[in-house]
Amino acid sequence: MAEHKALTVINKVVLLLTGLETTGNRVEKTRGYPKAVTPAMSVRLATLDPVRELSNTVLDSFEDLETIYHVEGSDLDDQILTIDAEVFAAIMGDRTLTGEALDTDPQALTVESNADKELPSAMAIRRWRFHIRHSSTSATA
Repeated sequence: MAEHKALTVINKVVLLLTGLETTGNRVEKTRGYPKAVTPAMSVRLATLDPVRELSNTVLDSFEDLETIYHVEGSDLDDQILTIDAEVFAAIMGDRTLTGEALDTDPQALTVESNADKELPSAMAIRRWRFHIRHSSTSATA
């Protein structure tokens, strides 16, 4: 199935991002945004574009993955930018992902802020696009 390599990529990204200086071990693979301690990060598979056939034996797909940053306190923008820079360096600098993805392309960064609350908080979502090549047997199994 085409999702198999996408799940391998997301698992590698979660492992890669666990232990970063900013978020430590507060990284989880999730579909939601539950976090009790910040700063923290969630990683999820976002959308799947249709698989495109290149030949009789090779299929390509473009899988979107999101890294979601959760921060609280003061300097919300600085916290988000620091985490984003660390994640960018980790993902773009890791060569083990190239075994699964032909190309990695960072997409938009969106921020939702609750700066007017007693304890200001924000959530930022960075979308990543991974170009993944599958053999036709793994994509149809």
